[in-house]
Amino acid sequence: MAETPEEMLKRIPHISVTEAADRIGVEKSRIKQLVNERHILALKSRGERRVLEETLQALPPEDQYVAELRQQGSSEPRLVRVTDEPLATLRGTVLLLEDGGYTNEELVDWLWRDNPWLQARPIDKLREGSHKQVNRVAATESW
Repeated sequence: MAETPEEMLKRIPHISVTEAADRIGVEKSRIKQLVNERHILALKSRGERRVLEETLQALPPEDQYVAELRQQGSSEPRLVRVTDEPLATLRGTVLLLEDGGYTNEELVDWLWRDNPWLQARPIDKLREGSHKQVNRVAATESW
């Protein structure tokens, strides 16, 4: 039996939509768009969307900056330190798996489980920049 999103979130590091928005310097509504466009991944648990932390990558300290975000109901902007960006190598792999028929939960499970062909978790290989190797395995396994 497949894991539920709640069970997956017990083993996969995750953060709130608000924290993800602050870390990449965007409004919370933009996080939903980034999830829909498959730039980052999230799971819903008890009606709340949780962003999978490893779908963000840290910016080098010299590229970090302060951004002004508008607060709902306030004319004063809020300042946040932008420390992360979406994992650039993720989207292509996610779209490849979706084209192969994977659901969001199935592709999350695939990315966060050890893969014998990669001898690692696919998400770790993507974070290392080995997206071509991951995509070859994904293409083989999803068709």
